[in-house]
Amino acid sequence: MTNGKLDERTKELLKSRMGYNDEQMKMIEENPKQREIIEGGTAFVTKKLVATCIEAENCTYNKVGDRYVFNSFGGMIKDETCETPCLLALSCFLPFLYMVYDRVASGLDPNGMHLDHVSCPDTGCEYGGFGTAMFKISIEDV
Repeated sequence: MTNGKLDERTKELLKSRMGYNDEQMKMIEENPKQREIIEGGTAFVTKKLVATCIEAENCTYNKVGDRYVFNSFGGMIKDETCETPCLLALSCFLPFLYMVYDRVASGLDPNGMHLDHVSCPDTGCEYGGFGTAMFKISIEDV
């Protein structure tokens, strides 16, 4: 980056991959936070977010050891993810992807997150739900 601008190669890559037009590119260049994330892009693409089930009780889909694996853009890596992903479990992983973006863009180790566990939003049969699961979030190299 020079003078608050992205280099032409990065701009062309974003335009072709994301479909950004010139007006959108201008908005991105004028937002220092977005530029930081884009400039940290090489660090992002070498990482994947992994949610590993460490506890499960009466859960239909998750069992201890099951993994959900996502690339740095939030896409599920199907061949590394458990056979039957659960929508309830998926819903709780999104905030962690944003925390990873923030940590990497800030030059911090993404595995240094203090909050690195999350539970499924199902309340379990005791509270009107069906089952529960707990996941440990980690960041691994691709």
